[in-house]
Amino acid sequence: ISGASGFYQDVTITGGVINSDSASLTQGQNSTLVISGGEFGAGVTLNGTTTITGGVFSASFTQKGTAEITGGTFKGDVMFTMPDKLTLGENVTFENEPVYNDVKIGGNYYLDLATAVSSAKENAKIVVLRDTEVTNETLVINKSLIIDLNGHKITSSINGHLMRIEKGNVEITGEGTISISTAFKSAIVVKGSNNVEDENYTTVTIGEDVTLSGWAGLFVTPYASGTENVAYGVTINLNGTIKQVNGSASFEDGGYALYINGNIKDKVNAPVFNLSDTAVIESEGFGIYIAGYGTFNINGALISGASAGIGAKSGIINFNDGIIKSTGEDLTPTISFGNGIYASGAAIQLESNAGYAGDIELVI
Repeated sequence: ISGASGFYQDVTITGGVINSDSASLTQGQNSTLVISGGEFGAGVTLNGTTTITGGVFSASFTQKGTAEITGGTFKGDVMFTMPDKLTLGENVTFENEPVYNDVKIGGNYYLDLATAVSSAKENAKIVVLRDTEVTNETLVINKSLIIDLNGHKITSSINGHLMRIEKGNVEITGEGTISISTAFKSAIVVKGSNNVEDENYTTVTIGEDVTLSGWAGLFVTPYASGTENVAYGVTINLNGTIKQVNGSASFEDGGYALYINGNIKDKVNAPVFNLSDTAVIESEGFGIYIAGYGTFNINGALISGASAGIGAKSGIINFNDGIIKSTGEDLTPTISFGNGIYASGAAIQLESNAGYAGDIELVI
């Protein structure tokens, strides 16, 4: 067959040659196509239900429907737009690495997470379809969203935080991991408002089956470091797991699984952290480092750290239930440090210095 071919009924192709300077084969949305052989000299676009067990595809190949591909050789550019409707077997040969859409919102598919976040409307649900990597710059979220990890991983090795949530009600759900390998960076960094009257400005909820991993797992930072050291209206609900790893950082530069920056000092409308009975924190550094002023409500969480379970320079700790422990050696007494905190090996380490908000309260 020479020329563009469109199939809008059920069709079976077992051999032959289809060539064209434009589209060699276009399938209709409501049709079923079975290909067990043949040579396709130009583009193939699949819009319906397709089964491919063989054939040679020499030009572009685009999947836009339900497809099961268990055989065949693909020599051109391959685009799988709906990976959640795709089944790939082991006996498929690709000469070029296929391109996949990584996420979807409803029935719309997106190449990567950044594009989906940018396109999403308020309160949209983004579903991750395959393991994906943030490669260029920090993913910025400033609207209310649900991100369903759907059994997948979001990873990054950029020289910056993986995700920065600046505003909105953001819920991370589903089973999966958000992980960054860069030392001194966080999987998720959270900002609040610079207006003291803004309540519920940024709320982040980490679901029970979600794991955060990095030098810091979740880090609350000022609205504008150095000029507006505030974080009004922040609430963190931790129901999942944070696994802090130092990576290339030394023990002395060990990280913090859950961390609030020490420049946050205003006690009005300060950040609130709620740790439920499904929350787990495991750290090669500090489990929680409360440098800035905030309220931590611990309601059954399991918290452990090699440097200390919890280290606090400021703020309120309401320990209602749970386990807090250190897995490291006893290094007490520690030396007072005015720009950070030294490891002690204590379950709970309380200290303060000039320059921090202070006013530590521990209620057990």
